[in-house]
Amino acid sequence: MVLKRGIVLERWSNGLSVMLEKIFGCSLITKLRSILLMEANFNATNKIIYGVRMLNNVRKYKLCQKKFLVKGIDWQMMGPYPR
Repeated sequence: MVLKRGIVLERWSNGLSVMLEKIFGCSLITKLRSILLMEANFNATNKIIYGVRMLNNVRKYKLCQKKFLVKGIDWQMMGPYPR
């Protein structure tokens, strides 16, 4: 429903920024990794929009060569390229 109507949920505007040590016990700023934790269904929605739909449009309009889209897939077995 969120995708069909273009609704943005209020809870999607919040996230938790976390700094993790790359090397245990070493807290140098150059050895820290920063991640942003978001709502699980926000991540799932982004996967659908920016992963599935965007790649389908790239394939549909041939905006990128096939060899750059997916690695390790035998394109001959996939059937004809969508036009």
